[in-house]
Amino acid sequence: MAASLEAAEPYKEKLAKAGVFVVTAPIFEDAGAAASASSGSGEASSSGPASVPELGAGDLRWRGKAVGLDTWREWFAAQLAVTRTNVSSSEGLFVGLRLDGRVRSSGKGSPPWARFALELGPMTGNAMVDGFDGDMGVR
Repeated sequence: MAASLEAAEPYKEKLAKAGVFVVTAPIFEDAGAAASASSGSGEASSSGPASVPELGAGDLRWRGKAVGLDTWREWFAAQLAVTRTNVSSSEGLFVGLRLDGRVRSSGKGSPPWARFALELGPMTGNAMVDGFDGDMGVR
């Protein structure tokens, strides 16, 4: 999880302006697994490779602490049960949600921060275009 947050750092300002909010959730039983989501719930681990830095005052518009981890674990297990994808705890998963709560994108590993930074428009306060999230095609 820490590596995914570190990979997002060059894009943090642009992503935050686009309304991206990151919640890390260790959904696998072992401490080496991670899932990053643009929005969601779960709890961050404080030890092992999945650990993430504690939240600071500067994180309030960028990153949050997960809650309801057992519910998210059940949801991810159900999603993995209907796919042919094998995901190891070392790869992790990400789920990106739209502002209305629908899944925008998901996959193995870290979110595609650079792609998100290019595709997502800034939050402008104009309800007509806020949340427009560009191309959703798989690349």
